[in-house]
Amino acid sequence: MAEGFNPNKSRVSEDRLAEFIVQELDPELTSVPGIGEKAKEFLAADGVETTFQLIGKFLMLKGKDTSVREHADAMWYYLQGVGINSYRAGIVLAIAEKVNTMMPGIYNPDEFEVEDS
Repeated sequence: MAEGFNPNKSRVSEDRLAEFIVQELDPELTSVPGIGEKAKEFLAADGVETTFQLIGKFLMLKGKDTSVREHADAMWYYLQGVGINSYRAGIVLAIAEKVNTMMPGIYNPDEFEVEDS
């Protein structure tokens, strides 16, 4: 089974994701769908204490030749590396979709429409 980001594995509800995307950005990490208190602790241990810093981390993982898929995978693996084992796909999806509203083109869900079985 392939690892890495797969938006189809997100356990965040479509309603919760849509709400996050359109609402004003809240600096509290737990405002990001999929981030609870434990994930917040893991991120804080890595120096990420706000939603702004998490978005900054996401943007730092985007190189000039990094594809959308590689970028999403990099964020998924970053979250895994800090110890987050649940809701990684949902967190990546929420951050990618939110940032895409501010910086169109940084995330394209069409890149993930056809998934290998």
